[in-house]
Amino acid sequence: MIPYLLILILPMIGSTGLIKLKNRSNFFLLYFYLLILIVFIGLRHEVGGDWAHYLRHYNNPFSFNFFKLDMRSDYLYELISFFFYNFGLSYHYINLVLSIFFVISIYKFAKIQPSVSLALVVSFPIVIVIMGMGFSRQGAALAFVIFAYLEIIKKNKFNYLLFTLCAVLFHKSSMFLLLMYPLLDNKIKIKNIIFTLIMVLGFAYLVQKDLYILFNNYLGMKLTSNAESGTYLKSDGAIMRVGLNLIASLIFLFFSKEICVEKNERKLFLILSFICIISFFFIFKYDVFVDRFNYFIMPLQILVFSRFPFIFNKKNMVLFFRLSISLFYLLIFLVWAYFSIHSYAWFPYNNIIFEWLTI
Repeated sequence: MIPYLLILILPMIGSTGLIKLKNRSNFFLLYFYLLILIVFIGLRHEVGGDWAHYLRHYNNPFSFNFFKLDMRSDYLYELISFFFYNFGLSYHYINLVLSIFFVISIYKFAKIQPSVSLALVVSFPIVIVIMGMGFSRQGAALAFVIFAYLEIIKKNKFNYLLFTLCAVLFHKSSMFLLLMYPLLDNKIKIKNIIFTLIMVLGFAYLVQKDLYILFNNYLGMKLTSNAESGTYLKSDGAIMRVGLNLIASLIFLFFSKEICVEKNERKLFLILSFICIISFFFIFKYDVFVDRFNYFIMPLQILVFSRFPFIFNKKNMVLFFRLSISLFYLLIFLVWAYFSIHSYAWFPYNNIIFEWLTI
């Protein structure tokens, strides 16, 4: 527990305004913190909900086919695993590389918020700890989803497509990003819709086998048969995680113009808000699917709760909401740590550096 709280303490202090990480004098402190975060996430040892699964997966290599997208897992993750394994490197190095992209994406997104510190605090319990340290492929996909969101805001088509491709190749559930392509123009154009359909159908054809398995497990007949036998997948804590996105979505709908001045940015997060609200109605039947999908809507939560305090003109109100939101996310972490049935996999925290030092 203590290592997690130590990682959280600096951005919590910063969220009060006592330390302004955007100031030039504090850039070194910010970059040092990001480096610590990379090491904390990337070199963790036997920590995280899927640690044993990923380690077993890594230690059972298979013949990698560079021209086959439809494989036992996701292409880019398998490609990195293939190279690292054949160079004789341990599984920790994959996590380290992926954590670099992950932390950079969070920093890039936090940098466009009024308070970098508050954005990091909001990110900590679910995005950093649960996703970044629990689900390697989804965490890597989220990093590139965030990069793609930033390119949508800047209307950069090439970079958007590049980051979208990377996200999809790390986890196929991020294919919804392809549908965002028409957002890159002020007006919806027929040619963009046609191009989007071609991309979606083309990629779906290439990975149709895995998409069918995912659909069958989370939405189709496999879900029904498993439910009848009592062996169905269940996402504990989904209501809390998706509920936080729902609250952020509702706040955004009421204060969208105050939270997002730039129109393209507002349009993107309005769409994500509506997707979140609609998905919440299906959470009781399709909790795993809705929960996994809502991980990619988490940037909305970061944006709303790190900007909301600043829509008020009075300093006291701004400070009150900054403190309240920071304490609220600290409480979320503590509730998860003490009451989640899966949090034991994150405790006690261990790092491979500790193992090296004891050899």
